[in-house]
Amino acid sequence: MGDLVAYERAGELAVLTMDDGKVNALSLDMLTALNEALGRAEVDGAIVVLAGRPGVFSAGFHLGTLQAGGPPAVEMLITGFELSYRLLSFPHPVVIACTGHALAMGLFVVLSGDYRVGPTDPDVKIVANEVAIGLTMPHSAIEICRQRLHPAHLPRAVNLAEEYTPERVWKPDSSIGSSPPTKCSRRPSTPPTHSPGSTGTPTPEASCGCERGPCRHSARPSKPTRPTCAGCSEPPRCARAPTCGQLRPMTQTLEISRDIAAPPEAVYAAISDVTRMGEWSEECYACEWHEGFDGPVVGATFDGHNRNGEHEWTSQGKVIEADPGRTFAFECSMMEFHYSTWGYRIEPTESGCRVTEWSEDLRPESAMEFSQQVSGVADRTERNRQTMSGTLERLAAALEG
Repeated sequence: MGDLVAYERAGELAVLTMDDGKVNALSLDMLTALNEALGRAEVDGAIVVLAGRPGVFSAGFHLGTLQAGGPPAVEMLITGFELSYRLLSFPHPVVIACTGHALAMGLFVVLSGDYRVGPTDPDVKIVANEVAIGLTMPHSAIEICRQRLHPAHLPRAVNLAEEYTPERVWKPDSSIGSSPPTKCSRRPSTPPTHSPGSTGTPTPEASCGCERGPCRHSARPSKPTRPTCAGCSEPPRCARAPTCGQLRPMTQTLEISRDIAAPPEAVYAAISDVTRMGEWSEECYACEWHEGFDGPVVGATFDGHNRNGEHEWTSQGKVIEADPGRTFAFECSMMEFHYSTWGYRIEPTESGCRVTEWSEDLRPESAMEFSQQVSGVADRTERNRQTMSGTLERLAAALEG
């Protein structure tokens, strides 16, 4: 098990604690350690309590392995859902102690236990964010959600990547955990608050003692209230949404301009040669064209390698504008999710040209937590403002020198 999963006996319990020091990514090493710990618990005949580290249960599969693709990525995906199957079919009760954020495969592991307990921190996010970041939801994940979530929330969680907070998830009477009424004549007047599933996101099921076995006792869920803009009664994305602080705009655009004493053609040649990006960018330290492309033409694609401290990630770029001496722009994607667009406008001046670097942030709210974990950037707008200014400064220094 190594240092990734700690195993501790406490009476009839076996407490398994994941802790990789970061976000408990479900890498092959982590999955192997979990399976070893479960095997030990099975031999011990213990009730399993599976927990994460403080503040995070798991952010899902290891991103680097997914990005690299190939057999390791396939093996990781298969092993991950085999872990869910093992938890679902484990011979002894499995309690999931959701200690914080649970995203993607991390959430599916939460749903694979028999009982769930969770935090009360309102900042904790619980979300199946595959669709939000452009991934196809695996069939296995859909079926896990179908077995656990209230029918009214299944499409919202799976198709819309809706985020849930602990207040909505763990409350026994929440609309996520409640279930349709049944015709069982022995239904108790109040639903149990600590039955299997009632302390977690999946539908709470309890036995009323009749021969029909488990039945659902919660009242019909109330119609959820639509969030509104602060200070007004408009629905989401009203005219005030960008400034009210309640909702994030669908698209955020940022522009930074600088005069450069160099011909527009020279500026265009420099910025459109993505292999030189590392000479002026603070975050993107290297780029290379994909096979079949060796220059800036519309439709050309390339890889951009980025770094922020100990965080490193690779994105894919696609050229969408390439007008020599005037404009250059490209889309940025990760795992086929188009999350931003970057570009440059060049306008001639008496002393050279004015260069405007611009960016559009296209990430939905549900992708913010995942994005921060990948890049380590909490405020992407402010970060882009700083790096764009630095990029133009270094570009000017290179062309004016």
